[in-house]
Amino acid sequence: MSETARTVLVTGASRGIGAATAVRLRRDGWTVATAERSTGVDLREPLAAAAAVDALDRIDALVCNAGTIVRKSLFDTTFDD
Repeated sequence: MSETARTVLVTGASRGIGAATAVRLRRDGWTVATAERSTGVDLREPLAAAAAVDALDRIDALVCNAGTIVRKSLFDTTFDD
């Protein structure tokens, strides 16, 4: 690793795969920032996503793990869902 710590933004890190990923990256020496609804960052809102990125001095990697379940057919799903 270089002298400057690498920074990663992990979305959906409140539990499951996202949480495990954040733990592993920290163990491997990364500076880990997280963005998830449990901490008040709702990535469905474009301004919230932009604020999560703007809060960091740098991002060397991004783990896009945030997700949601919509119980509709793909053809019945809208952007608002």
